[in-house]
Amino acid sequence: MGEYMSSKEAASIWNTTPARVTKWCRDGKLKCGTKPCEQDKPGAPWRIRRDAIPPIIIKNKQ
Repeated sequence: MGEYMSSKEAASIWNTTPARVTKWCRDGKLKCGTKPCEQDKPGAPWRIRRDAIPPIIIKNKQ
């Protein structure tokens, strides 16, 4: 188990769809530590840190 996970794996953990996770990454709403998630190049899979917190959880805490 590495430091990063795929959008499919994140979606499974957070009970949402891979498309929604990808949108969060693209829109900069899913923070991986203190910075947005990264891609190696456009079209490549997103690198999502395992300690990332999805925006829906952050919103519910407010």
